[in-house]
Amino acid sequence: VTLPENTKILISSCSLLATADNPYRLITIPETSELIFNDAAIHLHTTGMEVKGKLVMGAENCRLNDEITITLYGTRAGRTASLNYKGIAVTGNGVLDVHGAHFHPTWTRLAQTAMNGTNTLFLQDSVNWDVGSQIVLTGTE
Repeated sequence: VTLPENTKILISSCSLLATADNPYRLITIPETSELIFNDAAIHLHTTGMEVKGKLVMGAENCRLNDEITITLYGTRAGRTASLNYKGIAVTGNGVLDVHGAHFHPTWTRLAQTAMNGTNTLFLQDSVNWDVGSQIVLTGTE
């Protein structure tokens, strides 16, 4: 699939027809075109993408809140990557512009010892992490 020159195409959750059983072949974004993902739960199935123009998901002042998943199908590329293999290649003056949710801080310290089996942690800093987010605890000794 090659996008037309000089176009901006918006992908929404209902605009994709490809499935895991029948993914899109290589998607090429020409230098003068943009492929823009809407802020929606989107799952794109493809063998790969070549970005010569712009691939956009969110913006600095309009971050994504929904989950966008790109699943790549095909053979893993070896040392000499070819666009016939799965992957996302940004070439030439291409731009990959992704702005997801902004979590802060990205790390903090425990305010008190976490005992084995506890389901509540007390932190030194206030955080905006989502319920269900994965965290990693490390020892200090």
